[in-house]
Amino acid sequence: MKKWNIGAAAVFFAISVFVFISTAEYAHPIGANTIGQDPGSAIWPRCLAVLLAVLSIGMVIEGFVSSTVAVLTGLEETVCFVLLIFAVYCVVLRFGGFILASVIFIPSVMWVLGERKWLRAILVGVIATAAVYALFKFGLRVRLPQGILFK
Repeated sequence: MKKWNIGAAAVFFAISVFVFISTAEYAHPIGANTIGQDPGSAIWPRCLAVLLAVLSIGMVIEGFVSSTVAVLTGLEETVCFVLLIFAVYCVVLRFGGFILASVIFIPSVMWVLGERKWLRAILVGVIATAAVYALFKFGLRVRLPQGILFK
């Protein structure tokens, strides 16, 4: 299992380097005269590329440090349930919009992954949906899907 984690981390790190380099033509130079201006379209892919690189390095470190092999039981069933919930999310996203779909999706996935306290799952779903909505609406100024029912 360690070898697979290290190999996967190397692939993810290579992908992050590729994304970071391939977005260079979209980047604006960052300096004192660009404060308050549009950071350019490369900012989001580059942030994700750096995050992926950091997580890949963490995966390599865990691969070398970890001496126990985790046994995953019921993984196939969990994956099938999550894929089913994701398919329902896509349908609800189309008709009900981002907010409704996400408020249903997040607690459902949390339940499949083992969270049995519904109040906590619903609160996490509402707070995470509100945070993502605020980030896209106010931070990135991007409209999220409203759905056919709410247009």
